[in-house]
Amino acid sequence: MATHIKIPTARLIELETAEHERDILRTENAALKREAHTWSKAAEHYAKPLQPLTREQIDAVMTEHYPLSSLLREEVDAFERCVRDLERLHGIGA
Repeated sequence: MATHIKIPTARLIELETAEHERDILRTENAALKREAHTWSKAAEHYAKPLQPLTREQIDAVMTEHYPLSSLLREEVDAFERCVRDLERLHGIGA
């Protein structure tokens, strides 16, 4: 003996609307989770401590602006001290 439950049409519409809204919320929630993951990875990347420049990197920057052969070693050493001061001001290698 099969029993059929008769649900009023208005209630069926309410249920369908609720299910549709739930599906929308699930989709939005998934998108927000992906976005949160992206921001989390970006924060991890930028939270890494910055490393001081190597002497080779400093020399490379100097030779972009000045021929290294025309510089005295004292000038290069002074430039490196300047770079180190700038790094300290920015909290790098401090």
